[in-house]
Amino acid sequence: MIEQIDGQAFDARVRKSQRPTVVDFFGQQCQPCKKLLPILEEIAPSFAGKADFVKVDVETAEEVAVDLGVFSVPTLVFFKGGKAVDKITGVPAKATLLTRLTELTKT
Repeated sequence: MIEQIDGQAFDARVRKSQRPTVVDFFGQQCQPCKKLLPILEEIAPSFAGKADFVKVDVETAEEVAVDLGVFSVPTLVFFKGGKAVDKITGVPAKATLLTRLTELTKT
């Protein structure tokens, strides 16, 4: 299960994390978001210890979403060293996601 965090926890869990982090920005009523989550939950265990995965509801953490330029959901934002380094809007193919995660977790 991917942990849901709020705007207050964002800096501690994402920007100050020592590990690369994938942030899934979603909306409760978003159907594509509901399709993306099982893909992330399937992939996340393969990156255990290498990357963290969290999800953020844009309705309850609007300030974080706006700050990162997230204007539609689902959007994945990839962080490394506390900085956003990549972004995917929409539901990517599993292979695309695996490629991006492999790049993200390279040292």
